[in-house]
Amino acid sequence: MHLTSIHFAALLFSILPSFEAAAATFPYKIHREQNIDAKQVGWIDLTIDPQGHGTLTQSWSNGKRTSGNTFYGIVVLVGRDGRPIYSDKQTNGLDASWGGHAREGHVTTTFSLDKAQMDDFDQVTLKMGVMNCGMKLTSFKCCDNGVEASFTTKKCGE
Repeated sequence: MHLTSIHFAALLFSILPSFEAAAATFPYKIHREQNIDAKQVGWIDLTIDPQGHGTLTQSWSNGKRTSGNTFYGIVVLVGRDGRPIYSDKQTNGLDASWGGHAREGHVTTTFSLDKAQMDDFDQVTLKMGVMNCGMKLTSFKCCDNGVEASFTTKKCGE
C-alpha cells in the first residue's frame, strides 16, 4: 500500500489521541513570580477552595535605591476556550529602598466562582509592571519665597 503525505497525515491524526485542556482540580493553589526589571519583582499567591471561594494576593518588591514606583498587576483566570472567567487589576505605590531593604507592598482580594466557572477554569495569566518611574521636576522658582519646586510622576523610559 502506497501512502501519500495527505493519507499519512489523515491516518496519523485518526490514531493519535486528542488532547483537551483539563479543568483545574480544587483546592487550587499557585505561586507565580514575574521579574519587572533587575531590582523589581512581582508575584501572586492564589488559592481557590473546593466551594469556589478564592483569595488572590498580588505583591511587589522595589529594590531601587532612589526611584519609587507605582506597580500594577493584572491577573486573569482563563477558561478552556481562552475567555476570561475572572480578572483582577491592582496598583500599589512603593517608595525607594534608600540603601536599606527592598520595599514590599501587597494587595489581597477575594472572589467566588460558580460551578460552571470552576468546571471551565484552565489557567492563570498575569502581567506585572510599573506605571511610572519615580518623580521628575516640572518647575523650579527661587528666591522670593525661598525655593519652590513642583514634581510630577516620571513615565518609564524618559
